[in-house]
Amino acid sequence: MLEMNYKIQIGEFLVGMIDKVEIRKSIESLADIATITLPGVYINQALHIESKIKEGYAVKIQLGYNNDLITEFEGFVNVIKTDDNSIRIECEDDLYKFRKSLKDVELKNIKVNDLLTHIVNQIDGTMKIACNYDFTERS
Repeated sequence: MLEMNYKIQIGEFLVGMIDKVEIRKSIESLADIATITLPGVYINQALHIESKIKEGYAVKIQLGYNNDLITEFEGFVNVIKTDDNSIRIECEDDLYKFRKSLKDVELKNIKVNDLLTHIVNQIDGTMKIACNYDFTERS
């Protein structure tokens, strides 16, 4: 018989109990999205996770059977909602990083690859750009 297992890490915290986990991956959507629903109450006491988990925390969801876990989602906390006696933690993949505001700067006669590199360096210097477009828009 198969036993369902999970390991969900949000920031430095491991989630001990869940109500449900939904992961949406689609080529029709730019970002992969995961929603972790937790019970809002445990042993007649409200859970106050908002003080422990914040927007932007890293999320890793592993699911499987008989302790054979597979990483199904990695991303970041986007929104925490506390409605209907439950806590919903909505997460987004690496595209979340691109929600960050950028410095205002005027770039003239810049190639597409250089523009993308400029943006990624402000957001996350560890990403690599794979762009073979070599044109410049002239104003």
